[in-house]
Amino acid sequence: MNNHPIGILDSGLGGLTVLQAIARELQNESFVYIGDSVSTPYGAKSPDEIYKLAKRLIEFLLQQEVKLIVIACNTITVTCLDKLRSDYSQIPIVGTVPVIKTAAEVSKNKYIGILSTTQTAQSDYQKHLIETFANGCTVFNHGTDALVPLIEQGQLESSEMTAALQSVLQVFKNEKIDALALGCTHFPFLEKQMQTILGSNV
Repeated sequence: MNNHPIGILDSGLGGLTVLQAIARELQNESFVYIGDSVSTPYGAKSPDEIYKLAKRLIEFLLQQEVKLIVIACNTITVTCLDKLRSDYSQIPIVGTVPVIKTAAEVSKNKYIGILSTTQTAQSDYQKHLIETFANGCTVFNHGTDALVPLIEQGQLESSEMTAALQSVLQVFKNEKIDALALGCTHFPFLEKQMQTILGSNV
């Protein structure tokens, strides 16, 4: 039995939503979490910058002798997961991607939205996910880097956050989506506010 911890990394606080979910399922495991709040947000950075920052986080976790690494960041996953797996082939690395398949399955009118960071929204990886799992759906793919800094500052309920959310979500309201995939692990912190803005039919 391997008693080493599971390592979880993110560009900041967002991965705590993933840690919470994993800890609920694996109650006998211990965890080491690192969030790069100094360099956040990653969504507006170049793939090369993201790769270098992710390597630093992995190196830290390896020093903690973790047995598995969870990249609790969609932006890192879609940008350089394969490269990181190649660099660190001695340890299993699990990524996080937007739940496009689930959104497509639960949508009744087959109009779905994906809200992620700019880098994730523009990535070939996400385009491939859409082609693979959202066939038959009309997909509105929108990237924003306005929300993560506000979350990192703890402004979940601020008037600035409310204004940013209303602006960001307006595109989805206009398109009459009935399912929204959150393509950033920071965004579940805003689920209630998003539900209020989008309405109970989404």
